[in-house]
Amino acid sequence: MTAVERPTTVAGLDAGAVEYRLERRGEAVVVVAHGGHMRAGLAHGEEVFAECGYSVLVPSRPGYSRTPLSAGPPSPM
Repeated sequence: MTAVERPTTVAGLDAGAVEYRLERRGEAVVVVAHGGHMRAGLAHGEEVFAECGYSVLVPSRPGYSRTPLSAGPPSPM
């Protein structure tokens, strides 16, 4: 499976900036927390949820892409 680049947005939260991607399909939302060296702009398998009619929310973890490390502690998830 090949990762595909998708457009993202940055939200300003109390903890700092958080990059995310929201693909709206239906009322129910699936939150995808990528592990490893992934960021919100890379679609990597979660399109199966969108194809089933779910909205998909994918945040970039602190330290990845446009979410600075200062937005929160690093974690393996």
